[in-house]
Amino acid sequence: PMLIPTMPSRRCICALVVAAATWRTHPAQSSDIIDVSFTERSLGLVLRSTQGRVQVERALPNSPAMAIGVPPLAFIDAVSGQSTAGLTVAQVQESIKSAPRPIVLTLDTVIFQALTPERQTELVATSLGLQTDRVRIELLSGPQDPSCRFRTRESDVVEIEYSASLEADGREFDSSEQRSGRPFAFALGNGDVVRGLELGTLEMCIGEERLVHVPPQLAFGSRGSKLLRVPPDAPVVYRIKLKSINMQADPRVRREDVDDEQRYSEGPGGRVVNAATLGS
Repeated sequence: PMLIPTMPSRRCICALVVAAATWRTHPAQSSDIIDVSFTERSLGLVLRSTQGRVQVERALPNSPAMAIGVPPLAFIDAVSGQSTAGLTVAQVQESIKSAPRPIVLTLDTVIFQALTPERQTELVATSLGLQTDRVRIELLSGPQDPSCRFRTRESDVVEIEYSASLEADGREFDSSEQRSGRPFAFALGNGDVVRGLELGTLEMCIGEERLVHVPPQLAFGSRGSKLLRVPPDAPVVYRIKLKSINMQADPRVRREDVDDEQRYSEGPGGRVVNAATLGS
């Protein structure tokens, strides 16, 4: 059955473990050129050859590359400072495998950064094996920090302000304001909300606002929802604004600035808080 949004259980404690990896913008070059550092032996990258260059086709789910947010379509320009120009996919794979750790990959992300938010989300969702049929995203306002380097991904705990309405007549049937008057928190990929809302929240930056058009099969399906008065086979629209990622509300925060392990639980008033602060 399709699930409607529910707050995490008071007893539920979710752990976020960030891989031992960092990335930074490459000095004296375009902001699309980034350095990504790993200590792991296996990175979980699927590579291919495109336009005579080695390109990331996708990062495998639950891999270090996915954890740090290596985007699809990124070209690998160098491995620990050694240019990959003229190398085959097999040669680059061997170079990555044999290089001493930590290893630094220099990536050209210009193609991914030039895509629309909808297409970026679709690529990342596809790499995770998620269905993306006809989810349509409209960008209403960009992130608070235009140089955003902290985007949502699977397993993140996010807080959003949202409203949900029927596409047919615009009737609002749910919202964070109706529920509690506070941002709504959920973990991406846990099935806490309808699949279409999860897909529409991927690759978002803090402060970004979107309209997410969700087809029935990724919303409430052929049964609809009696509780929310959503009829069967109804397409719905979510208006969402991202307020925080893993308890970070500062749009300038980078993923590598977040603690390696943070634990979350529902605190007073229903807000997701760091478990280490409970009772303090």
